[in-house]
Formats: sequence, C-alpha cells, structure tokens
Amino acid sequence: MPFDAVCDRCGAHLHVCANCALHDPLAAKGCRHEEGEPGPAPDAKNFCEQFVFRESLVITPSKDKLDRKRAEEKWNALFRKQE
Repeated sequence: MPFDAVCDRCGAHLHVCANCALHDPLAAKGCRHEEGEPGPAPDAKNFCEQFVFRESLVITPSKDKLDRKRAEEKWNALFRKQE
C-alpha cells in the first residue's frame, strides 16, 4: 500500500498504525515488529516500511464499558444477600 493512500469514501489516510496488522497498543512501542517505530498517533499517516494492512476490523469494548462492568460486578458481590 502506498504511503499516501487514502480512503475513497472519507479521505482518511490508510497507511496508519491503527490499520496495521502489527499494531499493538500494549507493545512497548505500539508495534509487534522489532524495528517498528510508531507514528505520531495511531490514526496519523506514517512511513513505516513494516506496514501490513489489517485484513479484518478489530472491535474492542471501550475502557469505560469494561470499567463499568467490573464496578457493577464488585458492587453486586459486596451487597448480595447472604443466605
């Protein structure tokens, strides 16, 4: 994929970390490749030579939803009626 590729529908850059199969926000530099260098932001155009276009969309629950679910579970565990 060329570095300057853009989406035909919205005009967003496609050569961005968030679209790369090697992108991993939990990795030390945000990339699973040893020589990977993160761009300025996950959705900003970059010039990474190791870029591999992600074949599928990865949808993860937002942090807020995860925190709310954990909080509800803890609340229920604390105030559940004892039998």
